[in-house]
Amino acid sequence: MDADRFRELEDLFEQALRLDDTGRAALLSETRARDSKLADRLAAMLAADDTRSDQLASIVGGSRSASDRPLPRAIGPFRILEKLGEGGMGVVYLGQRETADFEQRVAIKRLHAAADSDLARQRLRIEQRVLASLHHPHIAQFIDGDTDDDGTPYVAMEFVEGFPLLEHVRSRQLSRRERIALFLDLCQAVQFAHQHLVIHRDIKAGNVLIDQHGALKLLDFGIAKLIGDERNGADETVLTVAGAMTPHYASPEQIRGETVTPLTDIYSLGVVLYELLANRRPYEIRTRRPTEIERIICLTEPPPALPGRGGREAELNSIIAKAMHKDPQRRYASASQLAEDLKRWLERRPVLARPDSAGYRLRSFARRHPFGVAASSALVLLLMVFSAGMAHQAHQLAIERDRAEREARVATETSDFLIELFQASDPRETNPQDLRARDLLDRAAERIPAELGSDALMRAQLLHVIGLAYANLGEDERGTNLLTEALALREVQAGPDSAEVAESRNRLGNVHRQFGRMQEAEPLLVAAMEWRLAQGVVDH
Repeated sequence: MDADRFRELEDLFEQALRLDDTGRAALLSETRARDSKLADRLAAMLAADDTRSDQLASIVGGSRSASDRPLPRAIGPFRILEKLGEGGMGVVYLGQRETADFEQRVAIKRLHAAADSDLARQRLRIEQRVLASLHHPHIAQFIDGDTDDDGTPYVAMEFVEGFPLLEHVRSRQLSRRERIALFLDLCQAVQFAHQHLVIHRDIKAGNVLIDQHGALKLLDFGIAKLIGDERNGADETVLTVAGAMTPHYASPEQIRGETVTPLTDIYSLGVVLYELLANRRPYEIRTRRPTEIERIICLTEPPPALPGRGGREAELNSIIAKAMHKDPQRRYASASQLAEDLKRWLERRPVLARPDSAGYRLRSFARRHPFGVAASSALVLLLMVFSAGMAHQAHQLAIERDRAEREARVATETSDFLIELFQASDPRETNPQDLRARDLLDRAAERIPAELGSDALMRAQLLHVIGLAYANLGEDERGTNLLTEALALREVQAGPDSAEVAESRNRLGNVHRQFGRMQEAEPLLVAAMEWRLAQGVVDH
């Protein structure tokens, strides 16, 4: 989805939120008439926003909604007894099949008329296929699936009498070890699904029930994905189901609309574990705007689930942090690996999870937030390193035959160290009042371009970082000028399609947007986003 269509979808979503049900239906109908795919995505986002969408969880705990329209007499071979719940996309009924030998009660999910579309029917058929392939004691079992007399697909599954996971552990005041033991059953269910090439994509506490016998059941594979079902190498449902997932539990790659993998479910498992142990969610999301949700999930680090910097609590914090890592490749490789680390914790053996090293955190910070070059101690060290480098070069001039080799080595070592100093000098890590950052930045900006004149790319990098620091301190004109100069150098030296140019466009566009210049910001940010979609992440 390009930037214009994304903004159009966001505007339609905000408009729909201000309308009643009749107005929303009219807006969806009008949108579908001109763009069916856009209407499907809007319907999915509205369904996810509807607080009634956890229809399966509403089956238990005495929460059974009254029907406001006539019940169907039967769906397939099942006689309908009552309506259990209703969400933005479908209705769940309690049905019963009676034969001479047995009676069987089931929960039946069926689309309602307002949400009926090709996309919704496709999704329900996928759910039929997914549930039919999964037979596990901790997954709500598939009973039947077919199409009704009018061609509407339905899926009948095991009717679970019990309580939602969080309500169960809180009402019974379960200990930390007991909560982890329940969570291990959830890991078993997810591992089984992954082994059968199924990604759930909506694992959350509300989709986990504890039945009357204390057995855990994972529900609602409504937006699950069968691994290998991608067409022509691309998962065409990624952006469409993005609106149907639950943002609190969604991984960064889901929020960005990227292709999901089993590691996506590992992230959601980490969120459930966090909530189980901390009795709160890792993020408080009080907005419905997709761009703000992306900022929270993709850029914000949640506080530790448990207090304390050492001991057993710190080990659990490390396990949760590894499961919820923003980089999928740094998460647990499987649900069983996550479960094994928790078993080590239960048995008081060393766990595999470790906090990120200082070096990794610094590199991650530098890729994501190269804004603050304002700490005076680091800038003073910068000047000292420059002086030492110049003195070292002067000393090497005495030996002519080694001059080129030694100057190159000094330039490389100096530039590497300077970049580390700039990236470590974020004003949020120190006290700006003690730094006189603007004065030091002015001196650095005057000296660095001249002293690194022979290395244009290095000069562009330092101009880029200093420009971000000025912008972060509110120095609009100076920061924008330096960033523009850095972009021009990179376009000449690295090429217009390079990662360096993409980074410059992204950062300069954000600075324009920060100071209200949306017309200048838009082409830069769109170009950066197009590069990211074609090549990879801009922040590096």
